[in-house]
Amino acid sequence: MHDFRKDRWADTVENFPHKQLTKSVSTRFVFSGWETLPKEILLQVFSDAHPDCSPNARLVCKWWKQNHDSALLELRPVRLDLASLPSLFPNTTSLDTSRTFGRVWPSLDCHDALVQVRRSLLDLTRLSKLRELDLSGAGSLTYKGSSMGIDCNVLEIIAGRLLSLRRLSLARCPLLRPAGLSALSPLTCLEELSLQGCEQLRDGGMHVIAGAVPSLTSLSVAGCVRLTDVGVRALSSLRVLQSLDTSDCPLIRGTSHSAIPSLVDVSLSGCHWLMSISPLILIASHLTRLNLSRCVHLADFSLSLVLPSLTTLRSLDLSHCSLLSEGALSFTSGLSNLTWLDISGCTQFSDRTLKAVACSALKLRSLSADGCMGITGSGLAEIAALLLESLSLCDCHRLSDRGILSLARGKVASTLEVLKIESAKMSSSTALVLASSMPRLKTLQLFNPTRLTAVGAHGMLWALSPGCSGSSPPREMEELLLAPCDTLGSRLTRSISLALPYLKSLSLGPAPGLRQVSVLSGLQRLTALSLQELDNVPSRDWAALGPLPFLQSLTAFRCAGVDNRALDGLSLRMPRLSHLCVSGCEHVGDEGILCASACPMLGSLDISETKATDASLWALAGMDLCSINIACCATIAHAKCRALAAPVSSAELRQQLTWTAGGDMAGRRAGTWPGGCGGRRGDGAPLKPPGK
Repeated sequence: MHDFRKDRWADTVENFPHKQLTKSVSTRFVFSGWETLPKEILLQVFSDAHPDCSPNARLVCKWWKQNHDSALLELRPVRLDLASLPSLFPNTTSLDTSRTFGRVWPSLDCHDALVQVRRSLLDLTRLSKLRELDLSGAGSLTYKGSSMGIDCNVLEIIAGRLLSLRRLSLARCPLLRPAGLSALSPLTCLEELSLQGCEQLRDGGMHVIAGAVPSLTSLSVAGCVRLTDVGVRALSSLRVLQSLDTSDCPLIRGTSHSAIPSLVDVSLSGCHWLMSISPLILIASHLTRLNLSRCVHLADFSLSLVLPSLTTLRSLDLSHCSLLSEGALSFTSGLSNLTWLDISGCTQFSDRTLKAVACSALKLRSLSADGCMGITGSGLAEIAALLLESLSLCDCHRLSDRGILSLARGKVASTLEVLKIESAKMSSSTALVLASSMPRLKTLQLFNPTRLTAVGAHGMLWALSPGCSGSSPPREMEELLLAPCDTLGSRLTRSISLALPYLKSLSLGPAPGLRQVSVLSGLQRLTALSLQELDNVPSRDWAALGPLPFLQSLTAFRCAGVDNRALDGLSLRMPRLSHLCVSGCEHVGDEGILCASACPMLGSLDISETKATDASLWALAGMDLCSINIACCATIAHAKCRALAAPVSSAELRQQLTWTAGGDMAGRRAGTWPGGCGGRRGDGAPLKPPGK
C-alpha cells in the first residue's frame, strides 16, 4: 500500500523555506526556530493562550511538549478561572493560587462575585491528585469592608476531599479561627502547614493543630501577633516536628516553653521581647539552624546556657541583637560544626568577638559582620586563618590597609568567593593586591572607595579578569559593585566591559563622571544592571545600550539622560526584562512608560518621581504587574489610582482611545501614543478612561 504521508511530507519540505528547516541524518525534520525558543517565552505563551489551545501546543515539537507538561504539573494561574482547572488539568499535583487572589481579585464590590469565587475554591476539591496547595491571600477577599474568603466551612470541605495533601498554605486568611482548624484532621499525610499572617490565630489554635495534625514536620506561624508562649508550649506534642517558624510574634518571651526534641530548624526572628530560649531548644540534639535576629532584648546570659550544648548547629543568625556584648560568643566552644554566622548590626561586637569565632568555629564558611563598629585590622588578622567562602564587612569604618592586606596573606584568600567590604582608607595598591591574591573570587562589592583612583580601579579590574587569576579553570567574576564611582574616571565602563566579560550583575553609582553606558553591551551574560546618578550620559547613549538577551533587572536611578527616547530603545533590546526602575528620571513621561510596557515579561515597575500622568495608569492597568511604585508623581491624581484595580488589556486600551502619532517614534509606533501628551490626546482633548 502506498504511503501518502511520505508524499505529503515531501511536498511540505519542497515548499518550505530552507533557512528555517534542516534535515538530520535520521531524516527527522527539525524546526530550529521553535526548538531554540527560550523557556521563559514559552511559559508566557502558555499562560496567555486560551485553554482550548493547550492540546495543540503539545504537538508543535518535543521542546514545547516538555515545557508544556512541566508547566501543568506546577501551575501558577493568573487569569485562568479556578472552576475550569479540574476539567482542564486533572493530573495537577501542585497548585499555587497566591497571585490569583492578589492580582485578579484585589477588591471585589459585588456579593455575587464573591459567592462565585468561593464556589471556584470548592471546585478545586475535584483535583484528586493534588499534593501541594497554596491558598495565600484567599482570605483577603472583601465585601463592604468584611472578609469573605476562606473560612472554617470552606476549609472543612477542602480538607475532607483532598486527603492526599502534603503541603498547605493558608497565609493571610483572617477568617481562620482556632475551632475551625480542627477541620484539618482528615489530612493524615499533611507534612507542611503555613499560617503566616493569620492575625486572628491565638494560643487555642496551636492546641487544635497539635491534636488534629500530628504528622506535621514543618509549621510556620510567622506574623501571628496574638500568639504567646502558651501556644508554643502546646506544640510539644508534635513529636516529628522539625521546622518551626515563629518570626515576628512580639508576645513570645521564651519563659515557659516546653522542649521539642525533634527540632532541626527554629526561627525566632523579630520576637522583640524574647529573653530566654533554653527551655525550647535545650534538648534539641539535632538542631542545625537557629535564627535569633532582631531579638533586641536577648542578653549574653541566655546564649551562655544554650550555645555550648548545640554541637550540631550549622547556621546561627544573631543579626541586630543590639543588647549582646563583645563577650557573647565566648561560649561557642561547642560550635565546632558551625558553617554560617551572621552578627550584622551587633554594634558592641569587636576584635575579641572575631577571635572567639576563629578559635572555635574552624569549619566556618560564611561570616557577615556588617555594622560592627568595633572591628579593626586586628580582628581581620584573626579570621584570615579560616577557610571562608563569603565575608561581609560593610559599615566597619575602622578598617585600614593593614587589616585588609592580612586577608590577602592568609588562608582565606585561597577560598574566598564573595567579598563585601567598606573602607574609605583602602588605597589603590591594596585593592590591586586584594584582587590578584584571590583566585576564586566571584563577587566583589566595594563601598565608599574614596582613595581608589582611576588608574587603581583599572588595574584592579584587569587583576580580576579571567586571564590573570592563575587558577584552573579560569576565574569568572559574576558580580561587581562599586559605590560611589565619582573618583574612578570616565572610562570605567569600558574597562569593565573588556576585563570582566562574564559578569552577571553590575552596580555602579553615584558616578557623575561616567559618560558611556552603551559599551556595557559587551556583557552578554548580564542579568541585573543598576546605575545610579549618571548625570553626563546622553540619551542617545542610553538608547544604544544592548542588546542584552538575558537581562532581567534594570535600575536607572536619577539618571538625567534616561528619557522617552531611551526607554523606546531599551524596551526593544531586552526581551527578558522583568524589573524596571526609572525612579527620579525627570524626563520620563507617558510616552516612555508605554514603550516600557512593550516588554513582554515585565512584572515590576518603579516610576516614582517621574512625569507620569493619569494617562499612564490606564496603560499600566493592562499589564500583569506584581509591583508598581508611583510615589511622588505630582501629575497623578490619587483618584485615578483605582485604575490599577480594574485591569484593561493594552489592545482594548488602544481600541477605545484615539491616539495621534507624535514625537520621535512616529515612524516606528505610529498611532500608539502621542509624544509628550501630558495626560491629553494628540488632538488636545483630555484623556478619558475606557468605557466612560
